Amino acid sequence: MASNPCPCMKLQTGVKVICMTDIGISAIFIFMIASVFVDLAFNINDTEQMKHTYGEENPFTFGFILGLLIVGVLFGTQLISSIHLYMAARNDNLSRGFLPWLVATIGIILFIFLAFIWELLGAKVRDLLFSLLIINYKTYAMLVLLSFKRSMVGREQTAVYDSLSVGQGKSGGPLDAGRAPDV
Repeated sequence: MASNPCPCMKLQTGVKVICMTDIGISAIFIFMIASVFVDLAFNINDTEQMKHTYGEENPFTFGFILGLLIVGVLFGTQLISSIHLYMAARNDNLSRGFLPWLVATIGIILFIFLAFIWELLGAKVRDLLFSLLIINYKTYAMLVLLSFKRSMVGREQTAVYDSLSVGQGKSGGPLDAGRAPDV
């Protein structure tokens, strides 16, 4: 039996709460990334506006845009897989959406950890705290979902064992009616 890392609620409810939180966080990040791309599209040639908004002439380097695209794909994957996971947890079946959610979560943790290291070099304390908060939350979310997955596998194995023991006549079921007891 898997341990429950959610001390104040059932594990299934904890998975639903984490999925709803991930849906909200993903939607916010996708909206922010989309607004940056819209700003880029409308102000690409206006260096004065760029300087006023971002403090430099053109902060949109290839690496910055590529990073935003990667983060957008990760959060988009997490949004879709969190919706699938919520429905799967509601039905007490974690067969859909777990692997894409796990891959997106690991990617987000790695990306934010790299951003944390980058911010550490720049020593922006406010951004460091946000990065640490997200890393801790995502690690806890992985722990909860892996525990739920483990409990689901444990229940499936118990159900298979029970059905096999009934089928072999070891439970005193209908197959044992005409047999002599084992000596």
